[in-house]
Amino acid sequence: MTKELRHIDWKMFEALCIDLSETIEMMNYKYEYIFGIPRGGLVPATMLSHLLEIPMITNLYDYKINEDTTVLIVDDIVDSGSTMECYHRYDTTAVFWKNELSKGPQYCAEHAKTDEWIVFPWEQQTSDSISKVNLEEAHG
Repeated sequence: MTKELRHIDWKMFEALCIDLSETIEMMNYKYEYIFGIPRGGLVPATMLSHLLEIPMITNLYDYKINEDTTVLIVDDIVDSGSTMECYHRYDTTAVFWKNELSKGPQYCAEHAKTDEWIVFPWEQQTSDSISKVNLEEAHG
């Protein structure tokens, strides 16, 4: 099955950042750091770091992070959930899009249909993963 491309522009992404940051603030939970999962989570984590005024870290192992440190893990999208599983020791995760069939995260701005491929404004339209004829194969 071929997935339909859904392009997200900067204006929509910025609105989602604001909405997601307000949702996170309403939970009244204090995070010491924000970490963006490379590649897709870096831009969203940077935006949330500014909006929430929480320092962003780029490497979980370069800092004195222990089991008591509160870190918000950020990615652009959760599809199968396998990437987020790698960060299971951190309680809290946030994404901008979540596949309607996937589990988690704690915070999510939007839900994607299973037949959609979300293209974020920082992605190249000529990217191999976007230009594949059968995008389902690209996701595995």
